[in-house]
Amino acid sequence: MSGTESGTGTTPTRRGRCNLGGKGINQSIAIARAGQVPVHVGAVGIDDHWMIDQVKNFGIDTAHIAQSAHPTGHAVIYVDDLVSKHTRQLMIIQGQLVQAPGDKYAAARR
Repeated sequence: MSGTESGTGTTPTRRGRCNLGGKGINQSIAIARAGQVPVHVGAVGIDDHWMIDQVKNFGIDTAHIAQSAHPTGHAVIYVDDLVSKHTRQLMIIQGQLVQAPGDKYAAARR
């Protein structure tokens, strides 16, 4: 099957992945790989504890990552290798813009 299913506008997928990423965490990972222990400050949604677990596995201090009742934002990247390996689309799911509580930022500055 190529393209969309007849008349539905639905494109089937053969596989999918959910990965940790984004400018801030990528920088913290780079610092950890350089031999330092970075402190990451931020927030994730309550259902995304797996993100904190992955960050810890890189040797990053996660004490200042808050968990919020709001959902974590996500970026979804579609790669259509049926057409071309260079055909990509990016969709941003903002969710709620979560912020670490002020006390997390203040404690991280100490």
